[in-house]
Amino acid sequence: KGLLKKSLLFSFLSGLFSAMQFAALFVVIGALVSDNRDGKFICISLGIMAVSLIGRIITTYFSTMEQTETGYCMVAEKRIHIGDRLRYIPMGYFNKNSIGNITAIVTTTLGDVENSAARVLVSVLGGFFNSVALVIVLLAFDWRIGLVAAAGVLIYLAAAELALRKSAALSGVRQHTQESLVESVLEYIQGMGIVKAFGLERDSTQSIGSAIKASCRDNLKLTKASVPYDAIKQAVVRVFSVLLLLASVW
Repeated sequence: KGLLKKSLLFSFLSGLFSAMQFAALFVVIGALVSDNRDGKFICISLGIMAVSLIGRIITTYFSTMEQTETGYCMVAEKRIHIGDRLRYIPMGYFNKNSIGNITAIVTTTLGDVENSAARVLVSVLGGFFNSVALVIVLLAFDWRIGLVAAAGVLIYLAAAELALRKSAALSGVRQHTQESLVESVLEYIQGMGIVKAFGLERDSTQSIGSAIKASCRDNLKLTKASVPYDAIKQAVVRVFSVLLLLASVW
């Protein structure tokens, strides 16, 4: 939890350093509008960009390191916890619960959590905080431009919510398929001696091949389900960027 908070802090600082680029742009445009060709404006703009670049490199590095350590530590503790519990459960438990499902959870499922959970959480929260800060600044600068930006953020969040619901509806099927794949692989490995002894390679290969194809199909289905919503989100960003530009000119 402490590492995650540090990562969020560094992510927010990275956003602030990134926003400094607008200050450099403001200096340059101000000099052009006033027809001031003094070289000091070039030095000021260059200095701001240098600070922005170095700050982003440092803060992004620390944010990524904290995210990585958070994912590894969190999942490592969970795997140890599951292993400790499995030491004391009755043998009848495995008659009702597939060892393939358990193995899938401690490998594939927790692997997804390990590699993605902390990174996604920090990216979403960091991006949300930066968007809120940007909207507040725009509202203070000009309330009409700020309202356009706020409307864009709200529509983007609505599209993201629809994508989340669609993915949630299909993720259970994908999870079940992953568990079936791991179970098929374990059965194939554990029964390899019998398969070779009785010449059942073709039947075993067909079984594991079907599991692999099913896993591929359901993973692609989950990915394709979110693609239209990703396109909508990108369209919202582009459209409202143009609207903000037009509102600024007006």
